[in-house]
Amino acid sequence: MGEWSSYAIFDIAGVSFGFGAETKTEICQLVDDVDKAYQDLKDKGAKFVTEPKDQPWGVRDATFVDPNENKFVINRFIAKSVEVC
Repeated sequence: MGEWSSYAIFDIAGVSFGFGAETKTEICQLVDDVDKAYQDLKDKGAKFVTEPKDQPWGVRDATFVDPNENKFVINRFIAKSVEVC
């Protein structure tokens, strides 16, 4: 799905796994609404380390961790506005 010098992402049946040289594995899940999923998970006690945010690489995401500090990312691709001349 994506590869950089120190990070790679693999998609397996709709769930993405991110591996980095200096990070723990990240499990990423696409959701319809990051803000709603964030609030639902937070209400259930999920420990978020980032709030929902639009990223420059074209996704809106938020990250939470489990008791073992494994990272889980909920995300959604966002449309970039295109200026027409």
